[in-house]
Amino acid sequence: GKMDLGLAFRVYPNPTTGSFTLEMEGACANDQPVVEIMNMTGNLVLRQQLPAMVLHTFSLERQQPGIYLVRVICGNQTATQRLIKR
Repeated sequence: GKMDLGLAFRVYPNPTTGSFTLEMEGACANDQPVVEIMNMTGNLVLRQQLPAMVLHTFSLERQQPGIYLVRVICGNQTATQRLIKR
């Protein structure tokens, strides 16, 4: 069968011009993970607890262009993806 990914997610479109979708994969989609979005200077631009759903939409429209780190925290697991804002 499929491996239990535990905590995995993807973000798209990447690069984005503003809003993007975070798609939870693996077991954590049934939990209530926390998402943090940081800019490259390490400042937290968003921190939010997610409902137990697979798809979540966020907006970076008020943020500067550049590279952002999207981190999902679920229990004692974390996963991070890079997201480019044009």
